[in-house]
Amino acid sequence: MPVPTLVTGAAGRVGAVGRTVTELLLKRGTAVRAMVRADDDRAQALRDMGAEVVVGDLLDLDSVHRAITGCERMYFGLSVSDAYLAATVTTAAVARYRRSIRRRLAARSRTRTFRSDRGATRCSSATGRFTS
Repeated sequence: MPVPTLVTGAAGRVGAVGRTVTELLLKRGTAVRAMVRADDDRAQALRDMGAEVVVGDLLDLDSVHRAITGCERMYFGLSVSDAYLAATVTTAAVARYRRSIRRRLAARSRTRTFRSDRGATRCSSATGRFTS
C-alpha cells in the first residue's frame, strides 16, 4: 500500500489551494490523505477523486495524530490567523513527535544482538562496534 501524502485544508473554500494540491497529487499517482473539518459534499468529492478522507480539527492533538500517522509527507497550507497559528504549532509538535519515534525505531532495527555461551553481544551497524 502506498504511503499517503497528508493534505490539510483539502476541502477549503479560500482559494481552493488544498483541493488543487490534492487533485494534482492524485493525477501524478500519489496516494493522498485529505484532512477536512466536516464530512460533507466537499469531503465526498475528495473521496470520488480517489483521496482517503479523514475528518478532524487541527487544534485537536488526537485528530492530528490520526491524520498524520502513516504519512511521510504533508502539505500544510493555511491562511494567517490566531487560530491557525495554534493549529500550526499543534501540527508541528505532532510531526516532530512522530519523526522522533520513527528515528528511534530505525535506530533500534540497526542494532543486532548476538548470543553465545559467554553472554550477549550487541553490534550497532551505525558504529560497527561490539559491546557486551
